[in-house]
Amino acid sequence: MKKHLMLHEEYQGLTVFQMLEKMAGKFQERQVLSYWSGGQAISVSYTDFFQDVRRLAAYFDGLGLCGHRVVIDGRNTYEQITALFAAMSMGAAAVPLCFDLPLEDLQQLVRRLNPALIIYDEESRELLPDIRLNARTLACLGASSIRSVLDGNGLLYQDDGRVSLSQPALILATSGSLSQPKLVVHSHQSFQPHGNQPLQSSIFVLPMYHVVVTRLFNDMAGGTPSCLSNFRQALFDIQWYHPQKVFATPNLITLLLKQDRMGALDIGTFRSITNLGAPETSGMTEALNARGIFYCSVYGTTEACGAITYSVPGHYRAGSVGKIGPWNEVRISDQGEILVRGNDIMQGYLDDPETTGEALADGWYHTGDTGYIDEDGFLYIIGRMKNIIILSNGENVSAEAVEKKLIACEEIKEVIVLGENDQISAHIWCGEGRKEEGEDQVRAFITRYNETVPSYQAVRNIVFREKPFPKTTSGKIKR
Repeated sequence: MKKHLMLHEEYQGLTVFQMLEKMAGKFQERQVLSYWSGGQAISVSYTDFFQDVRRLAAYFDGLGLCGHRVVIDGRNTYEQITALFAAMSMGAAAVPLCFDLPLEDLQQLVRRLNPALIIYDEESRELLPDIRLNARTLACLGASSIRSVLDGNGLLYQDDGRVSLSQPALILATSGSLSQPKLVVHSHQSFQPHGNQPLQSSIFVLPMYHVVVTRLFNDMAGGTPSCLSNFRQALFDIQWYHPQKVFATPNLITLLLKQDRMGALDIGTFRSITNLGAPETSGMTEALNARGIFYCSVYGTTEACGAITYSVPGHYRAGSVGKIGPWNEVRISDQGEILVRGNDIMQGYLDDPETTGEALADGWYHTGDTGYIDEDGFLYIIGRMKNIIILSNGENVSAEAVEKKLIACEEIKEVIVLGENDQISAHIWCGEGRKEEGEDQVRAFITRYNETVPSYQAVRNIVFREKPFPKTTSGKIKR
């Protein structure tokens, strides 16, 4: 166990290129990535992946991209993943973006980033005239593409020491309900891997423009091979790859369980499912534990380059989001806010010194989340500072804390709690084909809930929705 939790020490002080070089030397011909292409499963060894990264990094270097930004259409293909690591390796800042955003939002992000190169998937070709600005463009497949560079006999990048640990390596756009996403800048130092649960195989489903891309790197550093997948292809990839581990949102986990119950999918190969970023659905833990699958939550943020806590069998406590990792420091402020300090904290928000100063005040990253740490170092999340409902009687109510209580009702599929007219309101979606008796069961559940809490925490208003809540690109409900 210890060697897997000490990855941050093994790779400390190395740039992304040097970390990849270390992995290639350590694992050599072991499989690192697999994917489905052209009707067949393709597997790539550590040695071959590192060679591909070096070949593409040399090509990027020839374009003079060192010190510039490279935007990548983040669809989890092998070509895009290789481009991500190649750009970072040779000194560019890689920026994986969601090209499925509304065009106006995508235009705004590209304008703010002012990239030197845009790497695009065929699905996004028609967008290029509207977003490219003065940037070069490079397709993933076809003639004069990422694939053609990888299949060629070009030069291999050589580390000449010009890339420093403090140099920007990765820029991620935050996802949320904000109209103006923040652009989080991470250096090579903050991209170091942490620890992982040693398993034979993992599947990478969440998009690479999500901070979970650091979990892919984490698995690579620990010797765990991964299947490159996505939301559309996940069910198919699980059937042929038989992964043991997945990081997923509760919505995806619910889908996996449903398909398994219907006999359309076998999740029996799973040994670990980690929940990211949303309340657990009622009965999910019991259903997975009954299948012998370790189910847990971890806590992380884009600004902290991924995981702040870890959860593995033997190091887990129900209700927590895991134990604080030894790679950083965590404390709770007098206001109950979770503060983090360590090498993996961002350099700041791109071109936004004022917001950066607020987030990194006093040398600590202010997460905006409230919570507490128990005597054994397990972290518990209460909610968001901005989602604290302040009532006229002076009482404070955590919206997320109430939501976690309500989601235990089987009839409630999604819920958001708000303060409206100085009262607590619950906006609820009961799923497709909901019936009147389902709403009656929800009302009865909330009546019982109200009897167990102080009056100021009681839900006084219930609003039933006809449709699911809008989601962010990472599957979180937009508040």
